[in-house]
Amino acid sequence: MTLRPALLALLLALCCAHARAAVFVIGLDGTDPALAGELAAAGRLPNLAALMRDGVTGRLDTLSPLPLSSPSIWTSVATGAGEGKHGITGFVKSDGGWFRSGDRRAPALWGMASARGKSAAVAGWLLTYPAEPVNGVMVSNNYFMAVGTHSAVYPPALKLRTPRAFAFESGAAPALAARLAGMPLPALFPFMPPLGDYASPDFRAHYLLEKLGDYALADEGFARVAEELLERGAYDLFLAYLPGTDRVSHLAWGAYEAGKKGAVPFSGLVPAYYAYTDALLGRLLAKAGKDDTVIVLSDHGFKLREKAGPLTVVSGDHRPGGLFVAKGPELKKGARLAGPILDRDVAPTVLYLLGLPAARTMDGKLAEGIFRDGVLKARPQEYLDAYPAAAPRGNESLPFTPQELERLRLSGYLQ
Repeated sequence: MTLRPALLALLLALCCAHARAAVFVIGLDGTDPALAGELAAAGRLPNLAALMRDGVTGRLDTLSPLPLSSPSIWTSVATGAGEGKHGITGFVKSDGGWFRSGDRRAPALWGMASARGKSAAVAGWLLTYPAEPVNGVMVSNNYFMAVGTHSAVYPPALKLRTPRAFAFESGAAPALAARLAGMPLPALFPFMPPLGDYASPDFRAHYLLEKLGDYALADEGFARVAEELLERGAYDLFLAYLPGTDRVSHLAWGAYEAGKKGAVPFSGLVPAYYAYTDALLGRLLAKAGKDDTVIVLSDHGFKLREKAGPLTVVSGDHRPGGLFVAKGPELKKGARLAGPILDRDVAPTVLYLLGLPAARTMDGKLAEGIFRDGVLKARPQEYLDAYPAAAPRGNESLPFTPQELERLRLSGYLQ
């Protein structure tokens, strides 16, 4: 039996279109869904607003225990497993060392996709050091601070245009901090070096502005890395992670809340950083094709820390409920989900979008509510018993820098 040429061409087009379509998963740590919604509606987050308009919006929840731990939640997102199964509870283990990628007891999406012949690119995803072997490329979240690049990237010979010393070489931190804070650059000079003691307003302002520049450059660096990876080739799965919204909210949430009642220094900083992150998001979305599916999510929202004031050094704290926005040809358009999606539901949903089976060992399930009518009936989800475990590489043990120890203590991850 022979197929008519027109029918054969149609079948090939449908097959190839599905095979070429990619899934983008972009994590924005600590992006509060309520604030993001307000800013998007006000026109300050045009890229996120476009995704909301053309896709489906909801809330991401977690079953991880309180206090909320970003490493635990992002690992659940990547694995489809709860904390009890994947074993990542925070940044630091009980013996005082960093959690590393080899401590994760459940396979992650990049490994699952690779095992089934799909290609993957990963840029800065939390707890990916040492970088793992993938059918594609991985740049660890510790790329800019690792002892050597051979364990911070995969393949080990990967060379990037964005240098590991990007933040130091660019020299852009003060100007970037001034722009985000809405201040002329000369206005920063009185805060450099810091004045007064740790509890003084001058010190708090200096600390905030110094960290703001560091955090913004870190996000810019990983955005550049992600862009470079996407320029080098096409991948079935792309994951990127930007932590700055969380870090800046820890420092300036008190000023943001106080600013609702009157003029307060730095009250516009958190919204300004959201807008900055949205611009970075737009650069990544520009690399996605019209048939690709894009998922943007955050692990939690933010609230005012107990007893914190506008100038408390760390005034913001995690609150349950993160952002979930997804757009794609198989997904609903302009829809709002009635109920939340769990962090562990993301991985089986991504696998479905890639045309891959979910594992019966997963705790999560397919997020059926995001799909258009008829999609799941036409293509039911398939299952396999389990995906192979990851093969971690490298044995470097990163030391804690004083700056990182300070940030973790102030954010509540260390006592």
